[in-house]
Amino acid sequence: MVRPYKPHIPKGVSEIMDQLGFMMLKSPTFIDKTGYFPDRNLETVFYALNEGLRLMRGKLGEERYVKLMEMSDRMRAHFEADPEDKTDETLKGRAIIHEMEELLSRRSGNPDTTPRRTLRRLLRRRLPTNRFEVSSPPTRDP
Repeated sequence: MVRPYKPHIPKGVSEIMDQLGFMMLKSPTFIDKTGYFPDRNLETVFYALNEGLRLMRGKLGEERYVKLMEMSDRMRAHFEADPEDKTDETLKGRAIIHEMEELLSRRSGNPDTTPRRTLRRLLRRRLPTNRFEVSSPPTRDP
């Protein structure tokens, strides 16, 4: 008999950070290809994240909690818009993961100062560039 899948709910900031790291690796669908967790999907992963944030609401503070929940909703919308990882919507969702990690790691974080440079950095990685062309070393004249 197969037990029903029950997602792990993060119970601390470090476990929420672990959840975000997992989400970075398995986005945008979060489907388990090994078969060990056949019922894991976008719905169960975001349920676990949001419940973990709710558990930590008092420790995070109301302002940070509200900002993190808003970021979670935006991230989910980006992943739902690009389930096959073919457009930049998934990349935008992953940028929000970085912003959430930064907000969680700050002790007295101001939720209104999340960096926009994270998205630009991720978009640059995806674009081809020829800045790093290999050239021969300079030669010395005797």
